[in-house]
This record gives sequence, structure tokens and C-alpha cells, in this order.
Amino acid sequence: MGLGFSWGLFLLGSIREFLGAGTILGMQLLPTEYNPLVIMILPAGAFIVLGFLVATMNKVEKG
Repeated sequence: MGLGFSWGLFLLGSIREFLGAGTILGMQLLPTEYNPLVIMILPAGAFIVLGFLVATMNKVEKG
């Protein structure tokens, strides 16, 4: 259970960092002209991403 929870937190944080800053683990992945989504660096961004992750998992489990 601990490893799955850790993986989920890493995934959630990675998505937020990618959309909010254009980086992952400090490496710039998107061009500098990228306008970041400010909502993703706010706490509300975590709830939005979490909702999409839960919806995706529900879709995957139903087949």
C-alpha cells in the first residue's frame, strides 16, 4: 500500500509540475515561450488532477 500511494503522489506531482512550470524533476521539457497554467501550482490544481486520475482509473477498471 505504501509503494502505490507514493507512486500516486509522484504521478500527481509530476503532472502538476509539467503543466504548471513545464519541467519535471527540474529539467525544462517545454520551450521557454510556454505560458504555464497557474491553476496547476495552486492547491486547487491538485484536486483537478486527482479528479482526472480517479476518472481515468475508473475507466480503465471497467474496461
